[in-house]
Amino acid sequence: IKPPVVVHIGELGMPGGRRPGVAAGIGPVRGDANATGAWVQVRLQQPGANHDAIGAVVEVRRGEAVERHEVTSGGGHVSGSVGWLHFGLGDAATAELRVIWPDGRESDWQTLDAGTFQILQPDQPAQVWQPG
Repeated sequence: IKPPVVVHIGELGMPGGRRPGVAAGIGPVRGDANATGAWVQVRLQQPGANHDAIGAVVEVRRGEAVERHEVTSGGGHVSGSVGWLHFGLGDAATAELRVIWPDGRESDWQTLDAGTFQILQPDQPAQVWQPG
């Protein structure tokens, strides 16, 4: 028996958050959670060669705590990034978020609604994105 590998599966229109799963060797993935918390997903875009803002840091503030996520390219063995950054919000209806762009500029803190996909660009307010 091969040891299990934990994977994260993202869904558009998900009710709560990423759904962790366990894959044992080669075979189907079994979902192990009923994600029910609030979330927001963001994607960074900027003009120029670094369109996806690799090297940027996204900060989400909840009270005194700040969660940070650096935008990177690629990933580990047999993994990568789908371009959207997922932030779990628990039972919060909104998230305060800002971006430190690769060139060092810091955006203003913005309040984003939970359960939304948002496109963030330098010096512009967030734009809600909807699939379809």
